[in-house]
Amino acid sequence: MKSLVITAFLPALIAASFSLNDSGPDWDYTANDLLNTTSQACKDAYSAQIDCPDTLVGIVASMRPAFSPTSSDLDDVCTHTCKSSLDSYVENVKKACSADGDKAKESLGGACNPCKYTYDPVEIVGQIFQYSYAQSCRKADSSGDYCAFNKTSSRFSNFHCDDECALKRFTIAHNYEVASTKQFNYYYLIGQTDYWIKEFEDGWDTVKKCEGITEDDSTSSAAASSSKSSKSSSATATKSGHHTATAAAMTTGTTTEASASSETTSSFGSRFKATSASESAATEAAGNAGSQFRNSGSILGLLVGLCAISVLY
Repeated sequence: MKSLVITAFLPALIAASFSLNDSGPDWDYTANDLLNTTSQACKDAYSAQIDCPDTLVGIVASMRPAFSPTSSDLDDVCTHTCKSSLDSYVENVKKACSADGDKAKESLGGACNPCKYTYDPVEIVGQIFQYSYAQSCRKADSSGDYCAFNKTSSRFSNFHCDDECALKRFTIAHNYEVASTKQFNYYYLIGQTDYWIKEFEDGWDTVKKCEGITEDDSTSSAAASSSKSSKSSSATATKSGHHTATAAAMTTGTTTEASASSETTSSFGSRFKATSASESAATEAAGNAGSQFRNSGSILGLLVGLCAISVLY
């Protein structure tokens, strides 16, 4: 009886799945952020549950300085169940979101008067999760340790050929050639910076030199890869209204390259942390507030569970 009571409250304590239609401290790109011509069938597919720990959401999009997954967290993420669920999710979204009006909005930045967007296939969101999963779950063959915690591996394109984590990093970026050019920043879907797009291209050139891969081999591998993202169709559009924080969330020119160099301090994803003290403080405050809101159900579940257990005694 005691074990039954404890088991009953475990779902409130462990987030083993998530929906991209649920807002939280790390995520707010919901079905409402898709183009307003998106069909209900597409929105339903977009909102489906994904059987992965919500740590993956943080890996994809968290801007909170306090977000720091451990090796144990990655063990929970890097499972066959999670990968299979992501793959199924993307395929289902592809099928459900095939109408001309089914599009994801990618912010182009700048002042929101009005906001400017380009439109991508809706499945790109799930493909970014697949890409982040693949990058986060990389392990060094020699040690079996996650590459995310390997501080000696280079994150830049001029790596040495014996750097197995770098070889895998740039190979994965090549295999997900569309998803690796996108990122989430301050709840917005945006393009990756030109700096890192060029680094990924140069890094793949280094991989080919290290592995002796010819252009024919590269083309055949690309055609055979089922993990590679589909090409995004784009059409620039404008819309007045909300999301006025986009300009603050994006950087260009020299600032972008300065931020890019700081990516060596971050182990997860291809996003960039806030670079100013005010942005960091605001992000952490918003994240903490959201975290308290999201975790309130878990805390309540724990308290009720403890009360129930005490009654049994």
